Amino acid sequence: MHVHPAIYLAVLALLVILSVACKQGGNTTPEASPGGITMHRADPARTGVYRTEGPTEYTNIKWQFAADDWVFGAPAILGDRAWFTSYDGYVYAVDSATGAEVWRFDSGNTIIAAAAVANNIVYIGNMSGTVFALDSATGKELWRVEVGTRSADAPVGFSGSPAVIDGVVYFANENGTLIALDANSGEEKWRFEKPGFAMPFSPAVADGVVYIPVSNGILYAIDAATGKELWNYNPTVENNLYIQTSDAVVKNGLVFYMTNDLNLTGVLYAVDINAQKLRWR
Repeated sequence: MHVHPAIYLAVLALLVILSVACKQGGNTTPEASPGGITMHRADPARTGVYRTEGPTEYTNIKWQFAADDWVFGAPAILGDRAWFTSYDGYVYAVDSATGAEVWRFDSGNTIIAAAAVANNIVYIGNMSGTVFALDSATGKELWRVEVGTRSADAPVGFSGSPAVIDGVVYFANENGTLIALDANSGEEKWRFEKPGFAMPFSPAVADGVVYIPVSNGILYAIDAATGKELWNYNPTVENNLYIQTSDAVVKNGLVFYMTNDLNLTGVLYAVDINAQKLRWR
């Protein structure tokens, strides 16, 4: 079975992020997530901090559900439902207490990224470049948007997960397009493009700004209302090529993200939002 290159980057980033999260102490105050919304890494800022009590020890598997192919994205869980996506192209909704299937939706192409759920709507993007909005209770399609591409040969798929906040859903794809859609209608509000590069990870949104790292290693800060570039941070030094390997995470006035260089050396950056420059690496 062919595996898309973005899968390896996504799995690598997930392992690194999880290892960092597991080492955090218990004194960290979690960011409040918007009510009625669940998405990849807890919130639009991608802090990865959930306001919930987890199990203190392993006892047993309560239930398991087998999709028809690999599952890469983390489930979105809200109330008594869990929604997740699969490489088989389906979006699944299951009972979070029993694992019983409630519905499934065929997107028509591979799905790598996790779903986001907000105000009873499930948002997903597949690897053919189509964005879907589904009724969270029934799986009925509410709208779809073919994001498209300016180059017939460039990949258009969404390997990063959407962010939903203030009635807008933000997607970034592998053709270097960051797009903002009206969460209720799917109407395009704006798009920010970097042709020839990829945006294979999830956008982060905080305080009216969208942060997205691009495959050349540059981190962009975009006005969430207009799509205009506010500033960027370029880590490239000594003509070495950097490739981003993670979602951006926004916390305490800093944007954190990771890259690999040509020597496969991993680098973690903390970029100061106010100063718009590197705090540390």
